[in-house]
Amino acid sequence: MGIDQVAGKTAQVRLGIAQVAGKTAQVQLEIAQVAGKTAQVRLEIAQVAGKTAQVRLGIAQVAGKTAQVRLGIAQVAGKTAQHQVKIARVGEEIAQEVIKTAKIAKIKAPIIQVSEIQ
Repeated sequence: MGIDQVAGKTAQVRLGIAQVAGKTAQVQLEIAQVAGKTAQVRLEIAQVAGKTAQVRLGIAQVAGKTAQVRLGIAQVAGKTAQHQVKIARVGEEIAQEVIKTAKIAKIKAPIIQVSEIQ
């Protein structure tokens, strides 16, 4: 075999290697594209998760405001209950005065029978 033939076969082998390298580069490009798409999907998932977190934060803030409103209502109810207790005490004092007055009036007034009224 002559030098030219060896050189030709070497060139063919180099061409084959170059073609394999080209196919490898294509495969690597496709892998990179898939990785890029995966990264995009992950970014989109992260954005959705971020929006979900924002919604949850909003819900938590609304729940917090609701709790504050309920606390305010409970405080108003508590004050109302205190006022009702005070009113009840005043009512009790008035009732005691009425009982005292009735006892005094009973002493001063004669007892009237129901049959006498008709």
